[in-house]
Parts: sequence; C-alpha cells; structure tokens
Amino acid sequence: MVFLRCAVSMLLSYLIGSINVAVLLAKKVKKRDVRDLGSKNAGATNVARIFGIRLGVIVLIIDVAKGIAAIGLGRLLCAKFLETPSMSLDYLNLIAAILGHCFPIFFEFRGGKAVATAAGGLLLLNPLILSAIFAVFILLAIKTKNVGVGSVGAAVSLPLIYIVWALLNDGFSLEFLFVCIMAAIVIWRHLKGLDLSAELVKLRDEWKGKGEN
Repeated sequence: MVFLRCAVSMLLSYLIGSINVAVLLAKKVKKRDVRDLGSKNAGATNVARIFGIRLGVIVLIIDVAKGIAAIGLGRLLCAKFLETPSMSLDYLNLIAAILGHCFPIFFEFRGGKAVATAAGGLLLLNPLILSAIFAVFILLAIKTKNVGVGSVGAAVSLPLIYIVWALLNDGFSLEFLFVCIMAAIVIWRHLKGLDLSAELVKLRDEWKGKGEN
C-alpha cells in the first residue's frame, strides 16, 4: 500500500508539473504560443521578456508553487503510512514535477527548464542551500546579463554546495543523488538552447583584463 501511494503521488506530481502556466497564460491573454517566441522557452523569463513583467511574475510564482505542491501532496498521501516525512519521497515527487514541467503531457511534451519549480521544492527541503545557489545565480546573471548562464551556474553549484553542507552537518545521504539528478536536468535543458561557450569566453576575457590592470 505504501508503494502504491508513493507511485500515485509521483504520478500526480508529474501531472502538477505538466500544468504549464506560461503556455496557458500566453494563449489565454495574448492568443500566442510562448514556445514560438523569443527564446522559445515556456518559462517565466521568456514570458516576461515577450509579454511583460506582470505576466512573468505570475508564471514565476505558480512555477515555484508547483514544486511546493508536489512535495506537500506526497506527504499528504503517505502521511498515514510514514511516521516522519520521507526525504527520499519528497525529492522523488519534486523530480517528477520537474520532469512534468520540462515534458508536459498536456502540451506535446514541450515545456520549460524547471528552475523555478526546482527552487520551490528546495525552499521546503533545504532553504539554506537554496539561498546559497540563489546567490550564485544572481552573481552570474548580473555579471553576464544572461539569466540562462545564471541558472546553469546555480545548477552546477548545487551538488558542490550540498557537499559543503553535508560535511558541516550529518554527512552524505541519498539526498546527494537527488540533488545531482535535479542539477543535471536543469543543466541539460539549458545547454540545449544556450551558447554557454561564448559566455564563458566573455567571462574569461573580462577577468583576464582585470588581472592585467
């Protein structure tokens, strides 16, 4: 019974992730498919760039809420069978929601990059680590003026920051595997449409120029 409830919670988490608000809002309000415009990404940044900050913020908030909802749903369904919240189940539900956001069954499996949904889950599971990777994101996004580079940098830093956190606390657990999976999904989704090499060269040249001054 526990396995069945956990499987159902993961399926429902995937379906929650598949509700892509960027696509729905763009079609409802602007009569356009955001996946055909701008960066062609069904996410908050592209919506804000194409349709304005207000719609972008709405998408961002709901995408964050999807990560929180997926974890909450799993805990609700399995609360009677688990004496304490299961960290593994929490992460499995979050990963299911992330996959739903990236490959939504309701929208031809063409979704977003899941940064906000992942952040929503981490807000519940480990807000300290979320704060650290958010700082990395802000630093890189401002430095390069590219949100995608900031997102990739934050995803790359996630396992590294977790290692530091684990060494300072109770040591490693299965949680490390889950954060690596989350980071890999976000990185892969971004690298498909991001000329990361050009951004890295630009950063290198800037730092090199400062070193020579």
